Amino acid sequence: MSGHALSIVQDPEVPNLLFLGTDQGLFFTIDGGENWNKWSKDYPSVSTYDLKIHPREHDLIVATFGRAAWILDDIRPLREIARTNGKVLESDFKVFPAPDAYLAEFASVDGIRFTGDAMFSGNNRWPSAMISLWVKPTKPVDNQKDKAAEEKDAKGKKGKAAPKKEELKPETG
Repeated sequence: MSGHALSIVQDPEVPNLLFLGTDQGLFFTIDGGENWNKWSKDYPSVSTYDLKIHPREHDLIVATFGRAAWILDDIRPLREIARTNGKVLESDFKVFPAPDAYLAEFASVDGIRFTGDAMFSGNNRWPSAMISLWVKPTKPVDNQKDKAAEEKDAKGKKGKAAPKKEELKPETG
């Protein structure tokens, strides 16, 4: 981890879960500060000045220097990971409890269609339910083993394997 610590917030429900704002971005830990990870998914490496966990929405609200306010919707899956010390990630598939969903309908506002100077506008929450889940990644494929298996397969089959490019001779007419 690099940079100066500018803000820190501890989750009120799971004390092992902490978020840290630095000059270099946002970091988090699920083990009470033993190991820190940089949050890089959709978040730039900017000075992170203030952090707040919204008690009703369970969102992490982040204030940056000169970039914007940023909201990580629903940290309950991170709470579950911290509560189990990462053991929940050992399962192949896990669906986390969904937050409340609201039926919403959006319409254009009558009047001025263009925002003026210093007018804030942001995106609303999705007009559908949010479902958070974990799917364990598959192990990377070893291309050398696959190539050897293909060659063995080609030799074991009846008939002749397709010739390699260097074995091909141009046709003469």
